[in-house]
Amino acid sequence: MRDSSVHRLESLLGRGRVWVGPEIPEKYLTDKTGEIGEPGGMVQPSTVEEVVALLRVAQEEKIVVAPRGGGSGLRGGAVPFPGGLVLSLEKLNKIVDLDKVNYIAKVQPGVLTVDLQKAAWEKGLYYPIDSLSSEISTLGGDVAENAHGLRGVRYGELRDYLRRLDFVLPTGEMAHTGADPMKSVSGYDMNKVFIGSRGTLGVFTEITLKLLPRPETARALVAGFQHLREAAATASALIANLLTPSALELMDQNFVRFLHEKSDLSIDGNALLLLEADGFESSVRHQIQVLRNICQNHKALEVLKDLSEEEERRLWEVRKLWAFRTLLETPPVLFVNLFVPPADLEGAVEGLETLLNQIPFPTTLFGHAGEGNLHVALFPAPGRDFTPEVLSARRQILEVMRKVGGLYAHEYFIGMPSLSPTPFQGGASGLREVFSQFKKKVDPNNILNPGKVLT
Repeated sequence: MRDSSVHRLESLLGRGRVWVGPEIPEKYLTDKTGEIGEPGGMVQPSTVEEVVALLRVAQEEKIVVAPRGGGSGLRGGAVPFPGGLVLSLEKLNKIVDLDKVNYIAKVQPGVLTVDLQKAAWEKGLYYPIDSLSSEISTLGGDVAENAHGLRGVRYGELRDYLRRLDFVLPTGEMAHTGADPMKSVSGYDMNKVFIGSRGTLGVFTEITLKLLPRPETARALVAGFQHLREAAATASALIANLLTPSALELMDQNFVRFLHEKSDLSIDGNALLLLEADGFESSVRHQIQVLRNICQNHKALEVLKDLSEEEERRLWEVRKLWAFRTLLETPPVLFVNLFVPPADLEGAVEGLETLLNQIPFPTTLFGHAGEGNLHVALFPAPGRDFTPEVLSARRQILEVMRKVGGLYAHEYFIGMPSLSPTPFQGGASGLREVFSQFKKKVDPNNILNPGKVLT
């Protein structure tokens, strides 16, 4: 980064909020992928006006910018570019409004997800998007990745809660999509374009989210099965019976061992369904009984339903911990995100299990069963080039998904920089050109996270 560029940045923010080269703290060089960037500088604005001014400088100086929230992402969205600029939004961290009448929250992008959840809960409101990284992820990052989590089977994903999005375009112009009112049908739904855009189209400055009434209570249930395919079939049966538990997680034998290690819970089986029902007390008691009956009628070896509050808390804590351990503590890892229709979950799981049993290194299979969202993780041993085997496994996973009408959505490479991502899966080939032209229109100099969505 040129000295003249640094001087312009310092004139806007002062020396204390501009870092150059080796001054940049190490955590801002990477995200949870572990991939290390080599930025030329970093800035930390605390007002919207400063974001506007910084992007105008970046546009004029043609500095590539990587917006950054909590750095909890797993697809490299916050990894900076060589010689580029890290734009940390941590200081834009105010909960601007919690409106109990209109059931909305207005927040700045640096607010932690868990902080909004707690603030809403204290006011009798509920923000249900409970991503696995909610303790460290920011809402700006969640919007950039279209976050979802454990309770998606009932409550959906973040795109279902986004009312309005205020942002600064790469040119330094202020803009917004959506509106505060529940109903807004003026033109195209541009919220759907910007959510999940991974910092490539604009820098978010304020996010308006729909909230729900706080549930009166929530109860968990754990069902153990001999085989993972039986647990998958039971999950499909629960959905077919028009049941909508607030959580419905499918876990394999690796998680069973981990749960026994990390908690006092013990249950028979090599596969588990983790379920939760929430709502009014009387309704929840009935839901738990119905869920238990269906599990028992579908070959469950054991069903735990009378868990203490502490056991339930620990159960979900261990579930979140498992995802982080799977991804972050045992690199190298290829982590694949798959989607199948819930009715086809059993066939997908059976096909994947057959495939994974033939792979010459450890694997695990789990996911959000209620949404048909499966995760496959491959753990090739460090010290040897497993690239041919990993690429072969990836091709075969794609083939399993094709046979069951599923989607190989995306993948994370943790400690495997030599692998390239799967091809764009946006439908008709012409859509790629549409997306590319839109990116060029809003970001003519391609300064915002180039290559992070379209390569």
